[in-house]
Amino acid sequence: MASDYSSVYDGIASKEPLSAEKVTLALNQMEKVANKVSKAEWDANASGERTSDSKYPSCMAVNSAVEAISSKLTSSAGTLTSSIAAMDTAAEKAANRIKTTATADADKWEANKTNDNKYPSCAVVNSVVSAVSVGAERVANRIDTTEWDNNYDDDNLYPTCGAVTHAVNSAVGGVNAAISTVNGNITTVGGKISTVESTLSALSGAAEKTVNKVSSITTENKISTTLYPNCAAAQAAITTAVNDLKIANARSTYVSSGSTHNEYPTAKAVYDAFWNRFNLL
Repeated sequence: MASDYSSVYDGIASKEPLSAEKVTLALNQMEKVANKVSKAEWDANASGERTSDSKYPSCMAVNSAVEAISSKLTSSAGTLTSSIAAMDTAAEKAANRIKTTATADADKWEANKTNDNKYPSCAVVNSVVSAVSVGAERVANRIDTTEWDNNYDDDNLYPTCGAVTHAVNSAVGGVNAAISTVNGNITTVGGKISTVESTLSALSGAAEKTVNKVSSITTENKISTTLYPNCAAAQAAITTAVNDLKIANARSTYVSSGSTHNEYPTAKAVYDAFWNRFNLL
């Protein structure tokens, strides 16, 4: 049998005498039947047919492989679609977020504060809480009886009733001591009265008047600059205002089939839920 004479084949011209070289080159352009891979051989892949560069598949083998891949892709797409739908159901919608930048009244906090399907941004929560807390004293600024003597001249702190009583009693004790000293050392009644009046005037200017104390904060007295609430009234007003916000600690760091509409997942929780579902494909 003749062997290859050249790797270049330029065809056999009409009426050209045949040569072993031309015939061999022509035959070498054709695939060898022995290299054909049938559907059964492709499915079995016993000799690595699927990764062979020297073999070629039959049309049925190619069609079968394409159908298998198409079926798997269709199944994966269906699973992915279901996963995306589940995530879409579990995740909060950006359209439901209430923002401080909203311009339409229907999109603002006041119009949606009782809506169970909407949720506020951090900025909205901060704004509402800040508005509620305006004018209210902070518990951290409260001064009790034991702290009064070291903080009586601080304009940022406020005394408890006990602290005020302590201050008044201390002042009265100081007044009594002053009067006793005055009685023993001043020779004229006018001098004694002048000293006592001066001390009492200073005390009167520093202490709150009992007649200005209110036991509850109402619409009428909440704008008063002369009245002041007792501790119970201040606490009740703060509790009522905060309760009106209806804000729950609903942040969730995990999304599952047990998650509810009252929980808001973090960005990482949504990311983890997506990839957990995707990895199950």
